[in-house]
Amino acid sequence: MEKIDKKFLIIGAGWRVKEFIIPALKCCSIEPKNICILRKSTPEYSGILSDIEQLNSSSELKENYELILNCAPAEIMLDLQTSALEMYPNAINFCDTPVISSLFQYTKARRLSRKFQMFSLEDWPYMPNLQPLENFAKVSKKAMHFKFMHFGVATHFLSATRKLMQHRIEDRKFRIKRSKTALQLETVNGNELSFAHILPKDPTKSKISAWDGENLLEDFFELTTDSNANLATTDGETIWRRAQSDKVLYFHGNKCFFEAPITSDIYQSLCKMNDRMSVHQLDKIMGLTRIIGSALTGDVEGYSYLASAGDATIDKLSRRLRRFNINL
Repeated sequence: MEKIDKKFLIIGAGWRVKEFIIPALKCCSIEPKNICILRKSTPEYSGILSDIEQLNSSSELKENYELILNCAPAEIMLDLQTSALEMYPNAINFCDTPVISSLFQYTKARRLSRKFQMFSLEDWPYMPNLQPLENFAKVSKKAMHFKFMHFGVATHFLSATRKLMQHRIEDRKFRIKRSKTALQLETVNGNELSFAHILPKDPTKSKISAWDGENLLEDFFELTTDSNANLATTDGETIWRRAQSDKVLYFHGNKCFFEAPITSDIYQSLCKMNDRMSVHQLDKIMGLTRIIGSALTGDVEGYSYLASAGDATIDKLSRRLRRFNINL
């Protein structure tokens, strides 16, 4: 497999870096020597972070980093992003899904994203399992209804819906209805909608579906490690996955529509824990490999950070208005 020599700077070393970012970089053939982590806490050289350079101060940075992945805590993310952009103005920048707590933060995020190459690390829009649903929405002439029975923050569902509907609605504007456990987005004319029932982290209930009044497409987060198994339904209405020792394949019915390399660590974890939670984690890693892989070619396929900051602001506002039974 071809090795990549571009230099990566990761800001932060929390749970998402260990569980998703580093595995995605490894799937993209990024070697540890080309990764540096800037973190506040004491460096740890064990597990997945072994052999990766870890620094506590930006004054110690010596490389000319070409890609920056900002996974710092929300309260200091934009400040650190501003510093990184000043140090590396020509780098491609990815920022973690934002949590916008004030109009000032949104204005700052808006200003930065318009001035520099900034993308969101929002992986949901680029998870491979959503690709058939997007194609379905693209070709269907009928009103689409998407349903997410899943866990996660509202910004995940907002970004995924915008991506799924991008071929149908030019401005991708929606009315938003909010409850404690659900989020509903409907087009301005009211014909099409996306409904997200936000579950507690109970993998047994998770599924994603698309329906146009006649045809149905569903994903129950199914995966097999048996190379001879076929999880397709006879009518091809399901999405499923097959993991092999060095790659994962995504199927719509009997047709493979996506294939990507995986590391032995990911394969072994899937063999040990093949439930809907671990399959969803695989989908998120594959979404990140698509984003990072596109950045390596210079043709970035990523969700706009400006759009992501807008989603976070809408989420904040809708939660406040829900107290007064007001919908956006």
